[in-house]
Amino acid sequence: MSTKSKPADASRRRFLKKSTVGTALAAGALNLKLGSSKSEAGDVTKLPTPAFTPFVQKLPVPPRLRDAVLGCAPGSPEASLGSLEVFHGIAPEFDPAHPSHHPDWDRMPLRCYEMTYRECVHQYIPGLDTPSFAYDGIFPGPTIRARLGEPMVIRVHNPLDVEASLHHHGAHSPAHSDGHPCFYTLHGETRDYYYPNCVPRNADGSEDWSESPSTLWYHDHGNDVTAHNVAHGLAGFSIFTDPFEEDLIAKNILPQIDGPDGEQAPYDVPVALTDQLLNLDGTISWDPLDHDGRLGNLYCANGVVQPFMNVERRKYRFRFLCASLARIYELRLSNNASMLQIGNDSWLLPKGVTVTRITLVPGKRADVIIDFSKAAAGSEIYLENIMEQTDGRKPKGINTRNPIRLIKFNVIGGAVRNDITINANTPLRPHHEIPESEIVATRDFKLGRSNGAWVING
Repeated sequence: MSTKSKPADASRRRFLKKSTVGTALAAGALNLKLGSSKSEAGDVTKLPTPAFTPFVQKLPVPPRLRDAVLGCAPGSPEASLGSLEVFHGIAPEFDPAHPSHHPDWDRMPLRCYEMTYRECVHQYIPGLDTPSFAYDGIFPGPTIRARLGEPMVIRVHNPLDVEASLHHHGAHSPAHSDGHPCFYTLHGETRDYYYPNCVPRNADGSEDWSESPSTLWYHDHGNDVTAHNVAHGLAGFSIFTDPFEEDLIAKNILPQIDGPDGEQAPYDVPVALTDQLLNLDGTISWDPLDHDGRLGNLYCANGVVQPFMNVERRKYRFRFLCASLARIYELRLSNNASMLQIGNDSWLLPKGVTVTRITLVPGKRADVIIDFSKAAAGSEIYLENIMEQTDGRKPKGINTRNPIRLIKFNVIGGAVRNDITINANTPLRPHHEIPESEIVATRDFKLGRSNGAWVING
């Protein structure tokens, strides 16, 4: 894609014209309406929602991002800073001569991908079109599938009228590729994001494989527009493996991740939980002046409101992600069955932990094994949220009397043979502990409120 560079302030002016209080967002290309995320009582659950019937849509699983042949090689003169092809160039750490470029970053061949921010129409509710943003036009965006030590470049195009910055959440990345809020990809321009897909190093220089990520996600990180862009669909999964985890899969301790078609295998299911707030005509309700945290009253999984999933009588691995802006979830199963949590945020735990509830705050992930083998065929089990919350600043607390049903699991078929063998005693990933002797500084961060905004240490 060849483009001519455009002044940054022109794109900023276009965005501000659509975002100021005095101009309804309905005038913009996405026909977004300026709305309030609160009712007069301060409770979004009291706001009207478009009509829908829950549990009629099947839980979708986002497709994989496929390898691409890039028009000009990353880091080449044709794809350098200021060029027509890749105006923003690539992180300087991509150059093997850069002092921060470690030789083992090149031990495996480079993989290349291409992705484009899109204006699109998404249906959270069947038959109701919602103008949205999305990576490659789908929400959640295409899943990035990677292996530790296998470097990659993602060429990102931004035809939107808003600056954007891609953040690979949980990855150990060079500073210039980490999605700094002000490292924009401007309107009409392109940036190459370089990820060596490495792990941190111990004090002796060796690689700390206990820090190998498993479940990551990516999302927009643009300065002052992160919440807006994520609420409008700029988020997706990234799934990693390394030799440790691949050995667990080969031994049938964990289920396969990759299907024979290169897509997500059926028993490893990424699930992005979001709460959305729509106007009655389907447009997204957005209040740019609300600093309390945006809440929605439509509960979605992988971009559709309250879906269902047919599950066999076996164990499944679910990668739960809280992709909401302010909502905190307390997850449980409606039959109060236990779950085995095997991962927290990016990393596998040393061993699984048996739990009946899982707390997710925005951005947090939890890898969970749910065993449906003891459920009767034809039974229905719901994934529920029992955290009551009507204020974006914080929840009220646990409310078991009024659970919010997020996903309906329809249990089907007979008992499954050759199920995965994981249990609470199964060793997963050895971890390198950080001794107190290595701690060289203590820093205190006091979170508070001042003049209607969040502050740190005042």
